[in-house]
Amino acid sequence: MRKMMICSMLLVMILLGGCKLNKEVTTVTVTTETPKEELQVVSQIKYTDNGKAYFTVLGKPFLIIGGQVRLDGLQNRGEGAYQPPEMAPKAATWDEIERYFSEAKHFGLNTLQIPIDWRDIEPEKDIYDFSVLDKLLTLANTYDLKVELLWFSTNMCGDSHSFHIPDYIWNDKETYPRMQYLSNKQYIDEHWTWMYGFTGFLVLDDDDLLEREAKVLTNMMNYIYEWNKANGNKFPVISIQVHNEPDGLLRWRVDQGQIKFNEELVSKERIWEMTLNALNNAGLAIKQSKYQVVTRVNLTVTTSINPFPQAPFASPLDVLALEGIDIIGDDPYTESPKIIKNTILSYSIHGNYPHIAENMGNYAATPSLLLAAYAAGGSYNIYDFATPPYFVWFNEYLNSTYQMDQGILRPDFSNKPHSELTRRIIKGINEAFYIIALSDKENFATFNIHKPLPEHNLTQTINTSNVQFTFKTDNGAIGFGITDDEYIYVYATDHVQIKMDNVVLYPVAYIGKFAGDGQFISLETVYPTDAYISIEGGKLYRFRMREKGERLNSTTMDNI
Repeated sequence: MRKMMICSMLLVMILLGGCKLNKEVTTVTVTTETPKEELQVVSQIKYTDNGKAYFTVLGKPFLIIGGQVRLDGLQNRGEGAYQPPEMAPKAATWDEIERYFSEAKHFGLNTLQIPIDWRDIEPEKDIYDFSVLDKLLTLANTYDLKVELLWFSTNMCGDSHSFHIPDYIWNDKETYPRMQYLSNKQYIDEHWTWMYGFTGFLVLDDDDLLEREAKVLTNMMNYIYEWNKANGNKFPVISIQVHNEPDGLLRWRVDQGQIKFNEELVSKERIWEMTLNALNNAGLAIKQSKYQVVTRVNLTVTTSINPFPQAPFASPLDVLALEGIDIIGDDPYTESPKIIKNTILSYSIHGNYPHIAENMGNYAATPSLLLAAYAAGGSYNIYDFATPPYFVWFNEYLNSTYQMDQGILRPDFSNKPHSELTRRIIKGINEAFYIIALSDKENFATFNIHKPLPEHNLTQTINTSNVQFTFKTDNGAIGFGITDDEYIYVYATDHVQIKMDNVVLYPVAYIGKFAGDGQFISLETVYPTDAYISIEGGKLYRFRMREKGERLNSTTMDNI
């Protein structure tokens, strides 16, 4: 959900400054404790014996390999007094939206990050409409995909948008007050944008607003609970992103202008307080529902958990400390594998499950960026899978030079130059998901990703804690080697040669993949004989290590 650049471009404007709203604010929840027999804990963060955090679904390791589908960009258009010009792409039909699911499955993704707007669920006060959610969940089950719902409500990139919020909230400024911001030398409380409707700044932790958001979230999650029971218990929803780049209000908007409430400037400290209160309130509502999943927050271009440069009193750790939020991730928007690796490492603290919440799919370096994130101990979401045609049109309509087509595929689902290599590395990550989820970074060697683009001819030596790999390619392949106490797993996107030193191998190896329960399924048998082992591209190899001097017999060979 793009970011300071998109949001700044959209707003062409704005904002802020400093003081305290004349109001004591508390987090509001509207639910009572759910009886244990009615609870379904779908996803959690767990830890290996070495302290590595990993994501689980129904208690089993699950490695998120994600791509974002901007449902709002496929459906939302100008409303009310403003209608998009006739040449603008029309809203997508559900048959057209279904193709995003089928293409994502074919590409190898296992999870889609999909926005769900508050106004989709509660178009009128206390009137609920779950038809959009029904369709999303049905498509997820049909294509055996998981979904991370992106809860677009009061804070997206630091703004509040009428396309995401019900009219009864947006139009009732007395009950749900808005702050005013400085634009063109005057204070206003909203302006029009083609992508997100009217844009302004709700008082995020107003008591009435908190109560309404908690209520709609609880109802939505309880509906998912009942829907899942009635539709095969496939548990399609595995996490909820709470708001979107919510630190944008503190870090970008305040410095773009001035914000007032009741004629007083609003301080950065107060801005951050209301942001945290709103996040915690929404997260707690999700956690107190019947269908309980990991709650996460994506932060905009931090690349570390250090205090924000724009507000040194605040940091990502403030969000992680909230009771209602489980994990935090970063939206780094970088083509550097080194920055991706360091971001994951920085976020690997205080029990956090580190992840790249979104990073542009248009980057040619995407295959290396993906592998860098998983090797460092996190996961990676591509932003986006295929950019909605309406967003691309909007960008051209404004004559903007910004790169709006950010998909790993083009809007018509055709390949970009780096799409196929991305697909190949995703195949290996999928097949090795179980060992990747649980392995320590010291046991994870990556090949040919030290630069954003792979080198065509390369010999590279990399050490894990117990094996020295030497990797040779003459075709630009990238890949990985992962070790544990017994086995070595090797995968490359194309044919390579690999030598493994400091270890003795059994004279037989297997090609296969991990099943959902963590069992390795052998599909082929190979018998390596040379020092450099020829590795066929697109296949996961498992080698078993043996003690030096260990005698081979039929029993040991049967147990390889």
